[in-house]
Formats: sequence, C-alpha cells, structure tokens
Amino acid sequence: RNLLTKPCWSYAAARNHILETYVAHPWIRSSTYYIPIDLDGVVAVSDPRLYEGISAAISLKHVGKWDALSFSGVWYYDWIALRCTPDQANCQLSSWCFNVSKFPCFSQIRDAQREDLITVSSAFNGLALYKGA
Repeated sequence: RNLLTKPCWSYAAARNHILETYVAHPWIRSSTYYIPIDLDGVVAVSDPRLYEGISAAISLKHVGKWDALSFSGVWYYDWIALRCTPDQANCQLSSWCFNVSKFPCFSQIRDAQREDLITVSSAFNGLALYKGA
C-alpha cells in the first residue's frame, strides 16, 4: 500500500493544521490532556483496550515520564510520522520510507510490553495523547 500519495499528505497536513490551531487556544494550554484521533478505522474506538491503554498512560505509574504518547498496533502504518531521533530525516520523498532497518526504534516499539514507554522523537499511528501545559 503506497501511503506517499497526495491524499495521504493532504490528510496529514489537515491533521497538523488542526493540532496547531487547537494548541494555539489558551483553554487547551490549561487542559490536562488532549487526544487527536484519526477516525479512519485504524483505531477502534469501540475496543475497550483503547481506553485501558489511555488509563494506563495517565496512571500514577507513568506520571512525569512523558510529554506525548502514541500507541503501537499490530500493523504500524504511519512511517511518515515516525522519527526515532530528532535528526532523523522525513522519509516522505525517499525510497526508504518502508525500510524497517531505517527505523531502529521500531523493533523496540514492536517488541515492547503492554505498558512500556519507548522514547522516539515523533510518532502518530492514528491516536496520540498529549499533555496540556
């Protein structure tokens, strides 16, 4: 499946614009958390595991350990958003976007236990949980 299509980028640009607009409002800066979610079927909003994962993320066990979270799944599809380190290039215009060896953090993500936190510079995969200010 080729995700480097114009509709994919239009969707990503729209999502980013919404996030930028949203966080610019003073009331969001006073929110405890905010959760953007793609409602394109990747995230099953009727699956209780989604809410268990969010509850685990905001539990006292993880207080102070993260600023933003994304969640992994059986099929990680958002290679364009994944950056293992701050200096990792965007794969949008490259031929290596689906080359797992170019994403060393992906093996950690894939092999992580349910409540593990893996540090990356960027990830989305359909849902993210951000702390308010």
